Amino acid sequence: MSSAGLTRRCHCHLIRFGCYPVSVHVDQIYRTRANRAWCKAHGMRLSGPPLGRPKAAEKTATTAQVKQDAAIRNGVEGKFGQAKRRFGLARVMAKLASTAATSIAVTVLVMNLEQRLRAFIFFCCRLVLGLWREHILGANKLSFTG
Repeated sequence: MSSAGLTRRCHCHLIRFGCYPVSVHVDQIYRTRANRAWCKAHGMRLSGPPLGRPKAAEKTATTAQVKQDAAIRNGVEGKFGQAKRRFGLARVMAKLASTAATSIAVTVLVMNLEQRLRAFIFFCCRLVLGLWREHILGANKLSFTG
């Protein structure tokens, strides 16, 4: 994604949501002066430390913001890595762009369904364990009183 690619993605966000994003989390290679100026002109914050020598008073706040941006970006990159490793996103070999887009969309759908299924199974296990614990404790209370 070049400088034009970043602005194009931000315009897509504007069309979809009606406003520009508050912050844009990009690789270091996209933190050019042109991209920084464009983001600043449109009221967006570009991830990463600002250019130049940091001021002593603002150093801790800037460091905390950079770490928070990195944490958000690492989560997104981790999901892409998971999609490539576990769901075969690295092996998409479709000949047509529309077929490749469909394959990627199905992969993302399967990832979301797996996450929902994991949450549902966790909920069911907690429910069963809670009922079982209640049943055991209820049986013990009856045996102690009777």
